[in-house]
Amino acid sequence: MAVNISTLDKLHRIETVYRQGFQSELIERALDKLLEQEEARAERVTVELQQRLRTFEQQYQLATEEFYRQYEAGRLGDSADFMEWSSFYDMWRSSQQYLDWLRRDV
Repeated sequence: MAVNISTLDKLHRIETVYRQGFQSELIERALDKLLEQEEARAERVTVELQQRLRTFEQQYQLATEEFYRQYEAGRLGDSADFMEWSSFYDMWRSSQQYLDWLRRDV
């Protein structure tokens, strides 16, 4: 994933002025709102991925975690369905990690 240098520069400038003691209620509210909206978006993505995983679980009568263990061990082959299922599971795990990060207390 490419990083937008302009965005990083803006964040760095805000961090710098805050470290120097500057505070802004507007920036505080904007950041709170931004994090709240990003958490809601990440939750929607996670739910969509869970639904896709459930579809595979129902089709193959196998829990995703067990499927993934077997797939990574090479016991299931490389069918298109299994590759897709594995990708959705990887995406779901990344989404969960991101949500955990967004929800953590700083």
